Amino acid sequence: MALSHLTSEGRLFVVENMKSEGKTAEIAKRLKAFGVAKAVLEKAQQDIKAAAVKTDIQREQLRLSLEEAQLSYQQMQSELTLLNERQAAEWRIAELGKEAQVRHRGRHRVDLARFNIRAPRNGQANSIAQIGMV
Repeated sequence: MALSHLTSEGRLFVVENMKSEGKTAEIAKRLKAFGVAKAVLEKAQQDIKAAAVKTDIQREQLRLSLEEAQLSYQQMQSELTLLNERQAAEWRIAELGKEAQVRHRGRHRVDLARFNIRAPRNGQANSIAQIGMV
């Protein structure tokens, strides 16, 4: 069974398999809960359509059930949005860290290319301390 979600921008996300690990496991779990919340909301909307033949107490219960389902659905939407933003920020932080490491490695490569030991006589360099490098 696949789970699908249509965003406000018109993008359709389809999740075929909900088994995953790491950060994708969290979003898969949230998407699954979102799908359940959407199903509960749709059921409550269908139930409220038949409210005309119900008693006053049953109509009130249906109205409250619909309201609760709508609020739950909206909460899930906001949590998914926040989760996407948080994971995008974490991804960007990781990218910046990688870029910093690449620059750091580049500085070491430049240092290595510039590093020369000059010996007082041809072919003899006994220690760095003897030639004033320390």
